[in-house]
Amino acid sequence: MYRIARVLGLLALGWAVANSQTEVSEARRYHDALDASRQWTERAEAFYRLTSAGETANTRGKPWSSLPGTLAAQPDAGDQVRLDLIRALSMETAWMNSQATLPESFTNYHGDLLAAVASLSDVRSCPVLLQLVDSGNMALDALAGFGEAALDPALRMLAQGPAEITRLSLVRLLAKMAEPTNLIRMTRPDSRNAISAALILSLKDPHPFVRLAAVDGLANLKDPATLPPLENVAAEDPFRSPATPTDPGSYIVRQRAARAVLEIGRRR
Repeated sequence: MYRIARVLGLLALGWAVANSQTEVSEARRYHDALDASRQWTERAEAFYRLTSAGETANTRGKPWSSLPGTLAAQPDAGDQVRLDLIRALSMETAWMNSQATLPESFTNYHGDLLAAVASLSDVRSCPVLLQLVDSGNMALDALAGFGEAALDPALRMLAQGPAEITRLSLVRLLAKMAEPTNLIRMTRPDSRNAISAALILSLKDPHPFVRLAAVDGLANLKDPATLPPLENVAAEDPFRSPATPTDPGSYIVRQRAARAVLEIGRRR
């Protein structure tokens, strides 16, 4: 009986070693695939092969969810995999920006790669995620947790007067940074004031949804010093949503600002 158990144990150990070696080789193959002279389709194939190494029944078809299992299975190669994924996202984003049109398969792959990199919560991905700040909540949520590493370049980008969609994304990012769970990641005493000042300035943005995002950010900060500009918006913001046969329209920015004033006022 003892011999049988010992043999089974050795077989299990051999399987684990072989499996680990396979996963490490996938990490190596992925590293080698990140050659700019190769087609993106080859890099995509290597990406999906890599992430499938950590796949379970619950994460099948979701590469970003399978990634923790892949990294846990090969701790020695984990950091190189992280760096390779960040590098890959930079490469694919640069290629994407050089194209007039994109195949749907590339768009799906790029979205999966973005989700994988965002899930790493690795501050080294900050530059490429800022390039993709307009892509939605995956990039914004990751960036919001990076503290000043993301705050400082985001403020510089906003000060340069970018296009409307990027202004909205950056102000939404600042609003997320103002949430308590992200605000505690700031290490400089002046960072809170820098966020507040940028949000107050954005209350005067010509686009109503940028102003709305700024209101939400100030509501997250809950700073009584921001009450005067919020009260001004609550009284005078000009935007009114278009009327429909069933809805006369409403001053949504004013309403949101008035609610923020009440919430902040209760904390005084």
